[in-house]
Amino acid sequence: MAKEEIYAIGCVYLQVGHKSKTTSMTRNVIRPRDIRPKEVYEISWMRDFIVLGQLTYAFRTFQLVDITKNIEKLKIFITSKDYLDTKKRFKYLKDNDFLFYRLFDSIKLGIVFENYFKSKLLINGYIIHKIKPENDKLKKLIKQQYKRPIDKNELIKIVGDASDIKNFITDNTLNYSTILNSNKYCKVFMIKQEIIDFLSQLNTERNKLHLFYSETITFSQNEVDRFVDLMDLIKYDITYLQRVLLEKFDSESKSRIPIKF
Repeated sequence: MAKEEIYAIGCVYLQVGHKSKTTSMTRNVIRPRDIRPKEVYEISWMRDFIVLGQLTYAFRTFQLVDITKNIEKLKIFITSKDYLDTKKRFKYLKDNDFLFYRLFDSIKLGIVFENYFKSKLLINGYIIHKIKPENDKLKKLIKQQYKRPIDKNELIKIVGDASDIKNFITDNTLNYSTILNSNKYCKVFMIKQEIIDFLSQLNTERNKLHLFYSETITFSQNEVDRFVDLMDLIKYDITYLQRVLLEKFDSESKSRIPIKF
């Protein structure tokens, strides 16, 4: 009888060596050592599995964001008369310390949406790894990569074959700020410009961690609306895509963890 083990990849739990109820044969399984990130452009199942892990990890990290966990409480206060009173607003701030975790929330949200955006780029056939400057054609493509998404077929035309791509890309992926600052990248995600601008603001706040000495606490109706927008992205887009991929890879195992909002 096959040994049963549990592996966790991107917080996705898959049974290994599990026997199907409908067959006596042990199912093919995916182990951590099977995953080679630079080969995602030639092996579609590996791409989909990495995207699945990114989405699941992004979702579970989002659950740790303090301000979204307290968003209903904040919505009630902002629409109350107390919000217009400076003293009561200050007291609310002192009594609700989750508002002081803004830097930590910005870091968490950076992790969430960097992984989410890169998963969307991957699933749409774009290169997320930085291209190596091996020749003049690739150097020109590198300049373009900072401005717009590079389709993997553009790289294939230069290097010869999808299986060769891994030899012409680095282990590092695009910077989150590069993606946020490019309208052409952001068009792939099909989300409102207000959300992109808000994520850019949060990313700027996140970068303060390198020299962090003070924090400005702000909470407004506009900011609450943007956090609600982020929650909707998680609730509808990430949740749906993760479930589709999870069903594709592990439709039988009871140990799998589908994300629920």
